[in-house]
Amino acid sequence: EWNSNGFYHITMTVDVDEITMDNICAVNIMSSSADGAFAVQQYDAEIPVDSNFRTQINTEKKTPVTKAVYFEPVSAASGTYYIDNVSVTPTQGDYKIVTTEKFYKFDSADSYEGMTLGGVTADTSKSKNISGIQFTGAVRLGKTTTTATFPVEGECDITIYAASASSSESRTIVVNGTDMTFGSAAEQTYHYSGGAGNIVISGKANVDVYGIKVITKKLVSIE
Repeated sequence: EWNSNGFYHITMTVDVDEITMDNICAVNIMSSSADGAFAVQQYDAEIPVDSNFRTQINTEKKTPVTKAVYFEPVSAASGTYYIDNVSVTPTQGDYKIVTTEKFYKFDSADSYEGMTLGGVTADTSKSKNISGIQFTGAVRLGKTTTTATFPVEGECDITIYAASASSSESRTIVVNGTDMTFGSAAEQTYHYSGGAGNIVISGKANVDVYGIKVITKKLVSIE
């Protein structure tokens, strides 16, 4: 509970979780009361997706604070804040997050370079709009011997844009050993958590695959 007669030293440390690679924030609050007693509390703080740490100018005080951090109270809360002597000190870590994207399409051989097709060829006569993306060309994975194989560097999200070849029933493909069923045109994502290697997508029933997007995030050491 905040004491209007107390003084508080607040330290926020923002970092990256090495496993999930999400932003994390720890808040350390050291408070002191009028009688000189002090206490230390530590909290894990949630960082909104659109959060942006920044300095800002406070022009409402007679003596402007030239560097400040904006604290937003929880919904329906209210209060008056007198925040002085605030500093934002960025520190460079020894790694950074690098995101790479590979998008395989089937409108030409160049558009799926790096992928190996087994028992099937791309059909450029097929076209479909899926999730706002216009695709021209697809591969039909039907029998288990029809495959699309591509390399990955490690943990990644694989989004498949596909549709059942039947207008009346859903059909299934196998993604790295996991069944994925499609009815009408849609996108579905498979999360791969292994190391570097090859991902195999194979047929089980007739499914037209129009695109495969692979997004990889990894921590890279900074020299």
